[in-house]
Amino acid sequence: MNYAQILTPEYALFYCRVNPGVDIYVGRQYVVEFDYGMDMAELIEYGDLQKGVKNFRIPGFRIIRAFGDTDIKRTQSHCKVAKEAQAALKELLQKDKVRAKIVHCRMSLDRNRLFVRYCAKSSLNLNRYAEPLRRKFNASVNFWQIGARDECRLIGCIGTCGRQSCCSSWQKRESVVTLKMAKTQGIPLNPASLNGTCNRLKCCLKYENHVYEEAGTGLPENGAKVICTSFDNKKGVIINRDILRKKLVVRTRDGKFMTVAADEVTLVKK
Repeated sequence: MNYAQILTPEYALFYCRVNPGVDIYVGRQYVVEFDYGMDMAELIEYGDLQKGVKNFRIPGFRIIRAFGDTDIKRTQSHCKVAKEAQAALKELLQKDKVRAKIVHCRMSLDRNRLFVRYCAKSSLNLNRYAEPLRRKFNASVNFWQIGARDECRLIGCIGTCGRQSCCSSWQKRESVVTLKMAKTQGIPLNPASLNGTCNRLKCCLKYENHVYEEAGTGLPENGAKVICTSFDNKKGVIINRDILRKKLVVRTRDGKFMTVAADEVTLVKK
């Protein structure tokens, strides 16, 4: 059986079945039947996904039909209700002097559920405000505390490159980024060059990391002692590496700096 992987507006990924007769196109929006009711989602992948998923279970969600003009009008109407709910929640928080930032507020397509995403400096539970909102807007309320990365994805931002951030434009899955990737690419380890608008490690550190890993295979590390065969066998220490060009910056014993090709040095000690 073929399955579809879908992405909700909250950037949550789910697997679901596809109703017979529904035309499937990756990147298009569809009406999906979840366990809480009807809602919208974007199709990310389609096919026999069972092969690539460990302990795969047949999901109960189903793609009902494509997202049409009627659904667009309904969503626009729900946006107004969501803004009213967000304003009401902010008023309740200000009254109780609760420090929380409401990032994203949305109604489901069938208007049975209100999704609220918020940020706070520490762990904070807002479930006590669910009942007042439920009575006022006649919908179940779902609260979810999110981090800085999710905040950028939901509200959108401009990256340090001057373009819209990857996570809020085209990136469908959150990247796992580590400080080791910056070290592999020789990027200075300071927040100004490593952190993005969300004040976390930039997602783009992962894009070219595999290229640097392959190019750096066999190159001596910084701090290694070498002999420069093309410069009268002078001994020195590697202080910097140009991985893509396969060149090394060597500081000799007499305090001079030389840029030499990687194949022109002999490793003495790692």
